[in-house]
Amino acid sequence: MNIRYLAAFALVATCAFAQAQQKLELKPNDHIAIVGGSVADRMQHTGYLEALIQQRLAAKELVFRNLGVAADEVGTWHRSQNFGSREEWFKRTGATVVFAFYGYNESFKGAAGVDAFKGTLQKFVKDTQATGAKVVLFSPIAAEKHRDPNFADPTAINENVKIYATAVEAVAKEAGVQFVDLFAPSQAAYKAAAAKGQSLTTNGWYLTDAGDKALAPAIYQGLFGEVPQTLNEKLRKAVNEKNWEFHTRYRTVDGYNVYGGRSFEKYQPRVPDEKEPSKIVNKPGTTPILNNTVMQREMQIRDVMTENREKRVWAIAKGGDLVVKDDNLPEPVPVYTNKPGDKPDLSHTYQSGEEVMSKLKLAPNCKITLFADEKRFPELANPLQMAWDTKGRLWVAVWKNYPERE
Repeated sequence: MNIRYLAAFALVATCAFAQAQQKLELKPNDHIAIVGGSVADRMQHTGYLEALIQQRLAAKELVFRNLGVAADEVGTWHRSQNFGSREEWFKRTGATVVFAFYGYNESFKGAAGVDAFKGTLQKFVKDTQATGAKVVLFSPIAAEKHRDPNFADPTAINENVKIYATAVEAVAKEAGVQFVDLFAPSQAAYKAAAAKGQSLTTNGWYLTDAGDKALAPAIYQGLFGEVPQTLNEKLRKAVNEKNWEFHTRYRTVDGYNVYGGRSFEKYQPRVPDEKEPSKIVNKPGTTPILNNTVMQREMQIRDVMTENREKRVWAIAKGGDLVVKDDNLPEPVPVYTNKPGDKPDLSHTYQSGEEVMSKLKLAPNCKITLFADEKRFPELANPLQMAWDTKGRLWVAVWKNYPERE
C-alpha cells in the first residue's frame, strides 16, 4: 500500500470517526424546518434527502417544511410586508429541529467578513435553541468548475467558501451542535461528474436535480453516520407532491396582496337594488371584506392540503399507500361580487365575437374580421395581453383560471 493511499485512507477514516461522534437523533413527529440559500431552496423541488430520511425513519412520521429562499443569508430575510420573521415561521411550522444551510452567499464578502458572519451565525444558533429546537449546521457547498467554459473558474470563489465552511464548523463546535461538511463531498461529486463529462450545477453553484441526487447521500451519511438504503422513487415523488403544496402556500404568488399592505384594502359587496335593478348598491347587512381575511383562509386550506399529502408520504414510507381526498378542508370565506353582472347569479353574459362586431363603429374605408376567439381556440380564454411580433404573429398571454381563489 503506497503512502498516498494510506493518507487517503486515514482521511476517510478520520471523517468517518468524526461523523460517528455525533449522529442526529430524531423523535417521533419531529418537525424539521429547512432554512438557507439555494442549496436549501432546491431541495424542495427534488426531494432526495427528505425521502431518504423518511424512508429510514418511517415509524416516526416526521414533518418537513422547507423555508429556504435562494437569496437568504443567516442575517437576511427578504420577504413581503407582514410575511413573518424566520422565528415566527419556526413557531408556525412547529419546528423542533432546524437544518441550517448558510455561508455560501455570505462568502462573497471574503475573509474580511468572516468574523461578522460567525457572530451572526452564533446569534442564530443561540436564538433558535432558545425556542427549544435542535440545530444542525451545514457548511456551504463548493462552487463547481462547470463544463460550460462561459462560466468563471471557481478557484477564487472556493478559497472564500472554504473559509466560511471552516467558520460554520467552528461555530457548531463552540455551540455543541451537529455539523455536516458539504464542501468536500460536493467537490468529490463534481469530480466524479466531470470524469463523465457532466456538470451538477446550472451555473457553478445552483445544484441541478442530478446535483441534489449526488449530494443527498453524503448529507444523509453526515447526519446519521451510515450509508443510505436504495431510494424508494415512489416515496420521493410523494414527498415532492407534498412539498409543492407547501411551496404554493409559503411562496404564494402576490404576497403583498395576501398578507402585505394591499391585503388590508376593503371591498364593499354590491348588488342590484331590489326596487331599481339597474342601480347598484351596497349589499344590505354586509360589512367590507379584506383581502387578508379571504386569503389567510386560503393559506389555511393549503396548510391542510399539505398535511394530507404528508400522511401519504408516511404511508408509502411504511410500505403502503394512501389516497389523498382533501375532504377535510376549511370552508372558504364567502365573497360577494362588487361587480354584479346581468345574470340571476350576478355573473356576466359575455358576447360572442360576432355580436361584438355588429356593435362596433368603424372608421371610413375600414372593415373588421374575426379570425380568433374562444370558440375556435379555447386556450385563448381570459386573455391578459396581446402583442404582434416582427413576423406578423399575434402572441396572447392568458390566465385560464382567473379569478380562482380556492
